[in-house]
Amino acid sequence: MANTYSIQYRFPEGAVYYYEISTNGGVRMATAAGSVGSAFTQHMVCRCRIVEGNSERGTIEITVTPFKSKADVPADFTNLKGEVFIMGMDKFGRIIWPEKGPVWESAEQIFLSFPEYPIEIGDSWFLPRRDLHMREEKLYTKVRLNGRDRQNEDCVILAFETSIGEPAMDGSTDIGFGTVTFNCKESWVRDVQYNSKYQENILVPELKGRALPGRVMMNVDIMRLFLEQA
Repeated sequence: MANTYSIQYRFPEGAVYYYEISTNGGVRMATAAGSVGSAFTQHMVCRCRIVEGNSERGTIEITVTPFKSKADVPADFTNLKGEVFIMGMDKFGRIIWPEKGPVWESAEQIFLSFPEYPIEIGDSWFLPRRDLHMREEKLYTKVRLNGRDRQNEDCVILAFETSIGEPAMDGSTDIGFGTVTFNCKESWVRDVQYNSKYQENILVPELKGRALPGRVMMNVDIMRLFLEQA
């Protein structure tokens, strides 16, 4: 069994990866009448098609389609319609979005980036800084190679932690943690689990668009459904 890993993505043109994304969460806000809250559940199918690729980089078309529950997933996924995003990525997972066009922020939680050098179990690294949506603070992500998946020797487990502000610095705030299961044989993501809690000003339609401070909690599970080979 290898002691070091050179983890990279491959981009076989025409390959299509299908995922189910299940999100369970809640929002709690402080109002003049006291604390109020609500819960939400969302299920989506995510289709990732390799439009073009070579040994260095690829272009991925991502189609995200909401549906109500697992029972509503159609038997044929090939005709699903939803919001489409075009994403560029190099073999180390560095994402490049087009200057004009929509950006799917969840992609940064699914497709982690890796060092350009071999790594060992227990090694950790920081991802490039990302701007949080509608925030001035920077989002930092620390990734650690935990080891091989005991249920599948082709896969490794990567743990990650996210924070607002630089970790270990005064004023930084941990907002989430999770794991990514990466299939080294396929050179692609298999599953993702992510949990987050963070503070945000939330618009309340009943208050004519006024924003109230609130706390958002989310548990996200991303599970590979199947792969269509090129």
